[in-house]
Amino acid sequence: MKPQRWLIALALTCASTVLAQDADVEQRLREAIALRGRDDERALELFREIYADTNDPRALGQQALAEAHLGRHVDAVRNLRATLALEHEWVERTAEQLRVVLESSLGELATLNVSGPTGLAVRIVDEAATLPVVDRLVLPGTITIVATYADGTTHEQTIEVEAGETARVDVPVPGIRDDDDTPEEIEPPDEGRSIVGPAIGLSLGGAMAVGGVVMLAIGNAFINDVEGSERGTLWADVRDKGQRGETLTLVGFIGMGVGVALATASLLWLVMAGDDDERTERARWLGHFRF
Repeated sequence: MKPQRWLIALALTCASTVLAQDADVEQRLREAIALRGRDDERALELFREIYADTNDPRALGQQALAEAHLGRHVDAVRNLRATLALEHEWVERTAEQLRVVLESSLGELATLNVSGPTGLAVRIVDEAATLPVVDRLVLPGTITIVATYADGTTHEQTIEVEAGETARVDVPVPGIRDDDDTPEEIEPPDEGRSIVGPAIGLSLGGAMAVGGVVMLAIGNAFINDVEGSERGTLWADVRDKGQRGETLTLVGFIGMGVGVALATASLLWLVMAGDDDERTERARWLGHFRF
């Protein structure tokens, strides 16, 4: 009989201890709840302490409700979901109210998805994570994502998100910059391109001047033939040659003048094209010639 009495005494002692612990938890919960509305920060602190000591679902649920009331919706959503996943009589009784608060907090948040090299370390609003980041809840506003590559280099991107929005960010592969970060490609100066126009003008002007001289010479030859005709030659016999000579002479003068003018303008263009060093060098080169 003595062993039986010992087991009964042990059972009664354990039961008394459990009841005392339950009473203590109940008292602590009542004190924390009483602070709600007067000192929410202190109430939240007490709920956290109670849950850390007891793992009581009621403490976790009350903690989540306090976080939602204080606008800490990311923590509230996480803890409300954790509470609803627990099997407890209090959770079953308050599930509907907890879900209402959960939906309300979700409506105050934005969702962030960050893709990129798998396993890459990133910081999102000063919190560490590794890629990919899927359906990360964040407070609306300015979100900064900083990725750190294996060689120590970083990639930083800042976006603006609104409540209820789902934002997507793609972190580039190391060595590949995205379009926003790629500096505008500057076409290198083409040293030859700056003298192509003047060179064409010089060639064309020279050709026109030479052609004008040739036509002038031919025209003068025709005129000289007409003027040197034998005495008694009729004008009708030499009229065509004389008219061709006058036409060729006129065209020759015009061609020579236009050619010289075009060549002169092209020389000036050539001297003025390019930067100061190029202009100085060309002027020095042209100075060797005498016109």
